[in-house]
Amino acid sequence: MRKSVFHITCWLLLLPLLGAARDFDFAETRDYLDARLSELNSSWLVRQGSLGQIEPAEVVPTGKLVDINEFRTKLDSISGPFRDWDDPEAVRQVVQYLIRKRQSNTGILLGAGMMQRKTIVEGLVSEGLPIQLAYLPGALSGFHPFAESIPGRMGLWQMPLQAGLRYGLVCDENVDERRDPLLSSRAAARQLRELYTRYGDWDRTVLAYLAGPGKLAQAFLRANGEDPGALLEHLPGQVRAQWIVFQALNYIGFEERNLPLQTAQLRYPEADGVQMAVERPVQLDHLAKLLEVERGLLEWLNPAVVGAVSGNTGSGRVIIPKAKEADFLALGESIYLKEPKLQKLVSEPLIAKTPT
Repeated sequence: MRKSVFHITCWLLLLPLLGAARDFDFAETRDYLDARLSELNSSWLVRQGSLGQIEPAEVVPTGKLVDINEFRTKLDSISGPFRDWDDPEAVRQVVQYLIRKRQSNTGILLGAGMMQRKTIVEGLVSEGLPIQLAYLPGALSGFHPFAESIPGRMGLWQMPLQAGLRYGLVCDENVDERRDPLLSSRAAARQLRELYTRYGDWDRTVLAYLAGPGKLAQAFLRANGEDPGALLEHLPGQVRAQWIVFQALNYIGFEERNLPLQTAQLRYPEADGVQMAVERPVQLDHLAKLLEVERGLLEWLNPAVVGAVSGNTGSGRVIIPKAKEADFLALGESIYLKEPKLQKLVSEPLIAKTPT
């Protein structure tokens, strides 16, 4: 009898600890979110001065932002086809963090989202996908088209290399079309449509995109049920952070007018581009120095270029600011990096000659 009481007491003491391991980890989500905001803020587009002035937002009083029941009602109203946004308190914590502690950063993120919105929405519409998915790149990359937030993933949609190749993107040592907002958005939309055909609901579709079908299949085996809440307990913490941030950005996007936020007025670089033909590979770094333009501007105009603009076939194209067209033509062959001269190797016998 005493042994049974002892065992029951031990289990009662352990249950809170076991449950805590499954609770929402705000610190982990905050750190993930801060990393995305930091990467966006350090990007050329933000640093080079295209950022409009942001007036300080009104300070939100401490305490609850909105009643949890009211928050849950609003979250449900914008969830659309997502049937189980099951942790409104976690989403509310992230919303409060973004509008209280990271107001200016959130304004920049929303501004970056506005710059990419047309491209993202066109990709979603082309596959008949729900508009709520337009905020998924915000949770993945902070709407930064050149983001490398997650090892092995790239671009707005943080697409893995194999997925990029599977959905028709060129990914090699010189070109990575996962960095091209238009091409990557179309590829991501095709992938999401295929995943939805496989899973049949948008919650699991997004979780499969975030974690990968393999990890989701493992979570199915371990979870007691298939609802997102149960699955998330068996998925990496980063996936849970992305899932919660995705919901929080949807809430902020739909409730922006009622929140103490101001979207930053990010502007496209004031440079019309013109395509120029190249006959041999051209490095953007080298070309930027010759044209006396910022490397970031050439990267913006040629988003998929990660190495050299290929000219091996005589049909390569590089986009430069139109104002620099005459300078480009005047540079002639100097736009191409000189290839190092090959040293002529002379074979010498390794055995010393015997004197005669």
